[in-house]
Amino acid sequence: MSTTAKVMTIPECDIHKYDMNTPGIPAKYDAATTRGPWASMCEPCWVANRATPELGTGKGQEYVLITPEEARSTGPKRTDEILAALLSGDMAGAAASAPAGSLDELL
Repeated sequence: MSTTAKVMTIPECDIHKYDMNTPGIPAKYDAATTRGPWASMCEPCWVANRATPELGTGKGQEYVLITPEEARSTGPKRTDEILAALLSGDMAGAAASAPAGSLDELL
């Protein structure tokens, strides 16, 4: 159950961009809202609009900025290997294809 989402660029806060007409505010979370749909939200908007105060699978994740080098460690080839293993029910193969300790964060 991951509480973080690794991204190479931080998206804008959807609440500021679409509801408040003040685009350009960096988001900190991708989370379910009290209105139903998920949104990228800055800290104040997450506190005011979050469906739950907890983070995790099905609830929301905090954005973590990573470098291109870090992103390449789980690039397309490795991601395809992980996905193929998961689809075939081979959790050990998926774990072996993932960078050390990262399978939980990829799921």
